[in-house]
Amino acid sequence: VTVDWTIIGDTKELDVLGAHCSGDTGYQVAMELLVSGNVPANDIVTHTLPLEQAELGIDMVSNAASSGSVKVALDPFASV
Repeated sequence: VTVDWTIIGDTKELDVLGAHCSGDTGYQVAMELLVSGNVPANDIVTHTLPLEQAELGIDMVSNAASSGSVKVALDPFASV
């Protein structure tokens, strides 16, 4: 996948932050929290968009108050 990072870095001065599990147990702990219901996953991901709409997703997150977004997930397998 090719991403034009200038749409977020040069004109809007946004930071893109990601997260990943580190260590041997991070993924297992995360899955246990999700399965147990202690993490409200359905409330965290508020929007899922196809990868082709990444710029829209970035706009939604940068205007969270008006878009109502908490976390926007990009699904590379979804179609527009």
